[in-house]
Amino acid sequence: MLRSGVFLLGIAGVGIGGLLASFQRDSKRLVAYSSVGHMNFFCVILVDETTYGKGVRILIIFAHRLVSRLIFFLAGFLAHIISTRSLYYAGAMPVISISISTVILVVVFANFGTPPAIRFFAEVGFLASILGSFPRL
Repeated sequence: MLRSGVFLLGIAGVGIGGLLASFQRDSKRLVAYSSVGHMNFFCVILVDETTYGKGVRILIIFAHRLVSRLIFFLAGFLAHIISTRSLYYAGAMPVISISISTVILVVVFANFGTPPAIRFFAEVGFLASILGSFPRL
């Protein structure tokens, strides 16, 4: 019963975090809500008590620490360059510097979990672990 509750709350947290992130206009808030949504993946994986599940938890935390630090740094760096945290004004960034825009784009795609980023492997491991432990819930 407790495992099912943690599982359902974690899935709800992923959805709510993603929904709240999609409505943000402030870059730091967008990154923060995205981070909260990703950490709910960790809450969901807590229901899997196998060795594989423990390994996936470590991979999720490592990927989250790496990518979220990079994206928080880049959001602050972007706010410093354009003197505002509003995403409305960040659209002019490719005109200012194509190299900084490319780095931001790569880190954002890594945050989405696109291959070959480390978060992709964490999310694939997450899905395999949850689908493997689903009948035991």
